Amino acid sequence: MRAAWWTVLLAVAFAPAALLESGAKPQRPELNLRAFPRAALSPAEIHFIAAIEGGNDLDDYHCPEVEWNWDDGSRSVRESDCDPDEPEANLERRYSARHVYAAEGDYRVSVTLRRAKRSFASASTNIVIRGQ
Repeated sequence: MRAAWWTVLLAVAFAPAALLESGAKPQRPELNLRAFPRAALSPAEIHFIAAIEGGNDLDDYHCPEVEWNWDDGSRSVRESDCDPDEPEANLERRYSARHVYAAEGDYRVSVTLRRAKRSFASASTNIVIRGQ
């Protein structure tokens, strides 16, 4: 019984590699963006976390350029500081940034991942900043 349980556990753990080797179509990961807090009084510093979730087709996701559009007229770009030829074992799945909003308003913040000037993933979220 215990051996069967370990066999199932190992099969699930290594399923993405097995799918790729068997010729099954790779699944693209999803990029999600969250803001903390989602509503605040100005001036407000908001913390954003973009996370790569799921999928097994990770070739593009290694060493991306990360662009944040703050929807207040400003943008930030973080270029990759890793070697694009390194193995995917060092894949970064979370990107975080902080931004200060001085003016009240409803903002749609987005993050875009690029590699070799080609966008391959993006996500966005809404935040609300109110005056005091």
